[in-house]
Amino acid sequence: MREITAQFDRDGYVHISAFLTSDLIHRYNARLTQVMQDCAQAPVQHVAYCGAQALFRVNELLRYFGAHTLYILGMPALQRLTQTLCEDEVVCTYESMLVRSAANATRVDWHRDMNHQQNGRIFTLGIYLDAALAEEDALQVLPGHHLSDAAISTLTSMLAGTMITPLRLPTRPGDLLLHDVRLPHASPPVVSERMRKTLYFEFRPLRLLQNANPHWLTQRRRLNDIAQRLYARLNNKHETEWSLTQQETDWLEVLYQQRQLLEGAEYAANSGSQASLKKPPVRTERIQSRPESAAPPDR
Repeated sequence: MREITAQFDRDGYVHISAFLTSDLIHRYNARLTQVMQDCAQAPVQHVAYCGAQALFRVNELLRYFGAHTLYILGMPALQRLTQTLCEDEVVCTYESMLVRSAANATRVDWHRDMNHQQNGRIFTLGIYLDAALAEEDALQVLPGHHLSDAAISTLTSMLAGTMITPLRLPTRPGDLLLHDVRLPHASPPVVSERMRKTLYFEFRPLRLLQNANPHWLTQRRRLNDIAQRLYARLNNKHETEWSLTQQETDWLEVLYQQRQLLEGAEYAANSGSQASLKKPPVRTERIQSRPESAAPPDR
């Protein structure tokens, strides 16, 4: 853990290979197939499309991948990693899945997830369910520039003039990439006939959330305990047993009723990016949906 912490502080990112097993990736993809079938029948809230009805993003991820996502958040390896970096009680403040494909042709321009100093580590953690290719959509970063005060507009000008060179971080399915929210990064579009799905989480130390909505913070703190209990219950269980209890389903409704405004990302002034990873969904009326639960309704 010391090496991970040292690299994170020095470079602003860490790449951990094979964090998820192929079995867990398979289970997540099987659940996505169910969600897509629901989307084909009726609009589903928090599932966004881009282009020719190409899946782009799933917000409020626990509604649709509750057991699977909580299992990942409760994994002892992830618990140790996030607690070590936060040096405090860790709070997961955001979760989403981004889907990149040639069909939606999305790119993410150079940006910082957040652009202000803080007394502690705040980081975005990405878990790749599919490969990201060096010659296509692999994340690009500017190592060490999380410590720079230079604006993104300034850095993009330097990139255009080849004064600085980005580092590409190709990944394989199951890999984990985490980066400081101040680290400048970008991602080109997928151009080949494939899909790249990535789970994104943001983590912060509790001490940096003292001014947050107390009701929101209470439920976010509960998430960590619930995730650990669910992991203990479902570990080594057959895939057919991977579902939420009614109590957990009820808690999710309470969790997502609460709102907390998070800082917006910093893009260059002339950015035309089609994707922002930091915008939580706007509160809207419920649309027909089929949340993951212990007893889903008949179709």
